[in-house]
Amino acid sequence: MNDWVEHLTMVIEVKDLNDDKMFKITKLNLHSRAKEWFKKFNPPSADWTILRIAFVQKFGDVDANEIHVKLDAIKQEPREQVEKYFERLDKQLQRGKIRDAEQRRRFLVQLRPEL
Repeated sequence: MNDWVEHLTMVIEVKDLNDDKMFKITKLNLHSRAKEWFKKFNPPSADWTILRIAFVQKFGDVDANEIHVKLDAIKQEPREQVEKYFERLDKQLQRGKIRDAEQRRRFLVQLRPEL
């Protein structure tokens, strides 16, 4: 996915396109999950840089070590509802494509039973 974004960035440079045109070109080239994501994405303007950053955060390749460090730091906060805790954890699990067994273990280890 990062290669696709890099390719589009090079197109901007070679063709000297402005943000508005690049934003539209990118929008036209989205398919399946990315297209569905874009429908919900509500950028403040047709800004290629904002779109590129959001796209890479959502779909880009991630460093597995970085994900595991973030996962190890996630704990259920005081008074945090289980659903909110799970949403935060699940976001990182999805980014790192973590297996189901690992997901359950990480979730249960940091769950606050007193809540």
